[in-house]
Amino acid sequence: MNIRRQTLFIALGIMSLSLSAHAESQETSEKTVAYVSKVGCTKQASPTRVVAIGSSTMRGALGPRLARVFKKDPAIEFYLSGKSATGLARPDFFNWPKKVLELIKKKSPDAWIVSLGTNDFQGLRMPDRSWIRFGSDAWLDEYTKRVKQMLVNMAGPDRKRTIIYIGPTSYSKKKFIGRMGAAISRIVREQIQAFDGPAIFYDVFSLTANAKNLPKKSFKHPHLK
Repeated sequence: MNIRRQTLFIALGIMSLSLSAHAESQETSEKTVAYVSKVGCTKQASPTRVVAIGSSTMRGALGPRLARVFKKDPAIEFYLSGKSATGLARPDFFNWPKKVLELIKKKSPDAWIVSLGTNDFQGLRMPDRSWIRFGSDAWLDEYTKRVKQMLVNMAGPDRKRTIIYIGPTSYSKKKFIGRMGAAISRIVREQIQAFDGPAIFYDVFSLTANAKNLPKKSFKHPHLK
């Protein structure tokens, strides 16, 4: 199953995650691969301004699909901001935490839908132009720091903006890529669960990968019969 078909299928599940959803039990979260922050997802006022951000999966497949659905709801104002080949690994190429602050000034969102991580299966570029290679504690610490910064910037100091964070998709049969995908998903999940604002993480990697972190040939979405 290619990434575009995976993304369109996953979109059906993402759209079933209501912006007014409350925290689920851990047992339910494990079954639905959705993990909420410690404060859950609070009900948004109407109308709701939703900004969707991310890489090519958001720009080319998921975002347009969401736009068509939200267009039918007059209570939701939807804006899409996607850029191909981006993530948190290369802020020298595109800085998403900085972009988030710009979007807050321009769009004043009430909620975010984020699709990032698939382009982060690589080393991390540092401000001094050095690299942190995957496999070290330094990589884990730095990527965790970048995820935290994204969450803080999106939620704002009052922690009122809802965040729906969609993780990377499993797509490669290379074992080291699988290990990176699992690591990225784990970091984002843990940071979302510990976050003090309304947020939910949708673990797409565990949905599309098998026990060896390699891509499945097919899968059944837990929200669909």
